Amino acid sequence: MQVFIGSASRAPEPQNPTDLVDAGARYGIAVMGVVAVGRADGPQRAVFRLATRIMAELARTW
Repeated sequence: MQVFIGSASRAPEPQNPTDLVDAGARYGIAVMGVVAVGRADGPQRAVFRLATRIMAELARTW
């Protein structure tokens, strides 16, 4: 799963990222989360932490 914040590749909002995690769990496939913070946001720790926290909460069942 990828979460882009503040970049041209950014999706408006994922439809339901938990579906991806659930589908992987159903078949025993691990889902890796990748966080990318765009240049426009600079090295903002808060943005990075938020994206990381969202992905961690989605994967809490692991």
